[in-house]
Amino acid sequence: MLEHGTPSLILWEIVEDLLEEVRSTYQYANEEP
Repeated sequence: MLEHGTPSLILWEIVEDLLEEVRSTYQYANEEP
């Protein structure tokens, strides 16, 4: 079970980082008309 869960956690961390990047980029783009 650990072998199945560990890769998922690593992937989730990567996804969270990507989401943060996209969110900040989206907000920055929204600030400019």
